[in-house]
Amino acid sequence: MLRIPTDEELAAAAREGNADAYSLLVSRYATRLFNFLRRRARTEADAEDLAQETFIRAWTKLHTYRPGMRFSTWLYTIGTRLAATHARTRRLPEVGPPAVEPADPRNSAPADGPDPLAVALWSAADRVLPPEQRSAVWLRYAEDLAVGEIARVLGKSRVNVRVMLFRARRTLAAELARIESGGKDAST
Repeated sequence: MLRIPTDEELAAAAREGNADAYSLLVSRYATRLFNFLRRRARTEADAEDLAQETFIRAWTKLHTYRPGMRFSTWLYTIGTRLAATHARTRRLPEVGPPAVEPADPRNSAPADGPDPLAVALWSAADRVLPPEQRSAVWLRYAEDLAVGEIARVLGKSRVNVRVMLFRARRTLAAELARIESGGKDAST
């Protein structure tokens, strides 16, 4: 039976100069990275540019990738930093409306259509959560990263990430309760 190489094995091969291994990593992460950056960019075009720049930067900096570290954490860290720099230089907000529904990284099979609950949840997250909380929630639930990995990507402590996730879940629960009650304040 043919064994599919892990992201980390592909990154190690790419680090040794195997462009095909890196190409496979790009194909695995292109949509996921775009979806993540779309929530940090003002437009789809900006997100596409940032994703492309992230892959280029990752290729040129592969010598800095540490084997044993998850490739996704390293890649999202590069993307996060590029998005922050882009937002500062363009003097634009880091977050725009969602372009696409988040993909479940554990299930790459095409779906019958967007899950209405997921669409409503991510739409609420985009409306009510601050940018860093949205990023933390996205990395945790759409990308399935651990708290420690999210902390590395966002440049925060693990405790800070746990607090952000707790506050984000609480805010989202209140917003969903408000929506469910017909738009009235959920505390009344």
